[in-house]
Amino acid sequence: MKILIIITLFLSTGLLEGQPLSYNPGVHVIDNKDVKNTKLFYYKVRNWRLNIERQVTAIDPGKISTHPLGDEVARRMYLFENTYTYLSKAAPGAFAGNLVVKKPVIYKSVRKIEKYITRESKKGKISRLQGAEELCRILDFAIVLLHEDTTDFERSLRKASGMNDLITLFDQIRIQS
Repeated sequence: MKILIIITLFLSTGLLEGQPLSYNPGVHVIDNKDVKNTKLFYYKVRNWRLNIERQVTAIDPGKISTHPLGDEVARRMYLFENTYTYLSKAAPGAFAGNLVVKKPVIYKSVRKIEKYITRESKKGKISRLQGAEELCRILDFAIVLLHEDTTDFERSLRKASGMNDLITLFDQIRIQS
């Protein structure tokens, strides 16, 4: 009787399905059926693509450091860092100011995704071009969302349980011009 109960518990919890638990898909090979939250996040921003392209092309090439995924990602990372962070004024008695991050949940999520995609590209699990396209898209969304009300999106980012959930949440953003 005890064995029957134990087998029933294993079958009902799915612990005997070892292959799906150990399967780790690549960056953009994400099944939406695995995602818990399929809510879409809609934002209305006028001429957002044109504005980002203008900002990216206006960056002085001497200020940009290199990035493993290429020059386009390096430009967008520079723009992302400059829009999301700034140094506060030094307090009396301090030598330097503090680094202040606007919307830290989005900032930290994008940094995690950037490290993950770079690592997967170096391992050869995704192509450098595919990683660069994915990261550029996520960086564009993050830059645009800086001045939008992103309370629901940030709440979903906090609840995300893994890298695939984070990337999928950025896939669920819809920006209308």
